[in-house]
Amino acid sequence: MSPLPLTFRTRGSWPYIALLLLLCILVFQFVSIRHNSSNNAFTSLVQGDIGAYAKGLLYYIPVEFITVCVILVVLVLYKKWLRLDSLYPTAVSLLKYEIIFLPAILGSIIFVCPITNAVRYAFLYVNHYSWRSYYPDFFFTWRMYFNYLLSVLFFSYAYLNANLMLDYIDWHQAIDPAAGTGSNESTRVNDTEREEKLPVLALTEDQKNGIEKGTINSDTESSKLPVLQIVEVYDGKGSIVLPVDTIVYFDVQGKVYRAYTERKEYKLRKTILELEQELDSKVFFRISRGVIVNTSFIANYSHWEYDKFIIRLSNSSKEFVMQRKRLSALKACLSGRYS
Repeated sequence: MSPLPLTFRTRGSWPYIALLLLLCILVFQFVSIRHNSSNNAFTSLVQGDIGAYAKGLLYYIPVEFITVCVILVVLVLYKKWLRLDSLYPTAVSLLKYEIIFLPAILGSIIFVCPITNAVRYAFLYVNHYSWRSYYPDFFFTWRMYFNYLLSVLFFSYAYLNANLMLDYIDWHQAIDPAAGTGSNESTRVNDTEREEKLPVLALTEDQKNGIEKGTINSDTESSKLPVLQIVEVYDGKGSIVLPVDTIVYFDVQGKVYRAYTERKEYKLRKTILELEQELDSKVFFRISRGVIVNTSFIANYSHWEYDKFIIRLSNSSKEFVMQRKRLSALKACLSGRYS
């Protein structure tokens, strides 16, 4: 079983974070009822003064937005410090994942309280600042800590598990047999059922004879065109440019285009069709609708059943299904590497 890559998504997620922030504010207000049941955030709402409640809510949002930013920074730095880049999707690993972040979440409240309450104090006590009015009530108290506790736990674990769910979906798509990424027999069947008709390279008699003799010259008009030497890829940490000869294969899963090296999986912004047109046809071969393989990494191929062949990769258990009609073109590509 391959590990599940872990990424923390923030870019593009702010609308959801804002919604989560509102829920946390409500949780915080509910908790505050315990300490002051006669004069709390919901008093004006109960009395029918919706405007006063909305005004108070708008006061909370910018202040607690700082809380959210502090928590996110703490979680990201904690993840980097632990070098927690992946985990195996088992019950034990998931439980450890939840527990391992608990110290960071509990500790983040110690940073949150002085920062957000300093902002709150600055807003409430304009022109009336004094150390006595500020410390300790607006610096740190244990009552303050426990008021924040439930809200921070709610936000932190909602954020962590939402990201975990999205990472699991991406990971599952990458290994889902229905996407043609497995190596067992059912995977091969799905692979071939989903394969669209691809144009088959027309070979001349000289090329066919060259394949048999091992002397084929695959130079064509297209091979004289500039070919792609590098490709920009990206992962959860950012983008990087890789030489194409380090890519083992490209595939598409849903609408996500991926590149695989011997050690890592990346995403890219080029389509399979664009890659087929730009890559060196002597090195890269499109074996099916959604897969382009670097022939340098092909270990062997063999007949599977009927008109299907299995393509195996070096140093990998990865296997792909290819239609027989593509075999001659693959042989031409493999032979062209030595011409």
